[in-house]
Amino acid sequence: MGDTINSISHHWILGIVAFLFILFIARAVIRMALKMAFIAAIIGVIMVVCIGLTPGQVIDKGKSAFMSSSDLYHETLEPLIKSEIDQADYSEKPNGDYTIKAEDLKIQGNPEKKEVIINFKGKMYTFSTDDISKKIKDKITSMNK
Repeated sequence: MGDTINSISHHWILGIVAFLFILFIARAVIRMALKMAFIAAIIGVIMVVCIGLTPGQVIDKGKSAFMSSSDLYHETLEPLIKSEIDQADYSEKPNGDYTIKAEDLKIQGNPEKKEVIINFKGKMYTFSTDDISKKIKDKITSMNK
């Protein structure tokens, strides 16, 4: 780092070129961010005016579009699974694969693998076992015994 600063200070033309390059990149990033903000604002106004959503609902829809799978699990599926897992039936295959079935819930996995497949109300989700809460892991382990 010191060599770079030393080179730029001794070769002022190189310093000007580096400054212009950084300025060009910063300008491009700012323009892109402004374009994205304007597009999001136009879409938000259309949703409020034409569809009749409130600004709060528009913000919530924007947040949900960027929700990661672990956020989806913790905010949506986990409370529903906790309510249904107590009435679930457990079955295990000889290779170690297990299936937990309830009315609207089906959890499939293997204790040696790092992912679990959750079918809930006809939709399939695959999650890392790191995302699953301790209560649900303990329930699966207790069913496993």
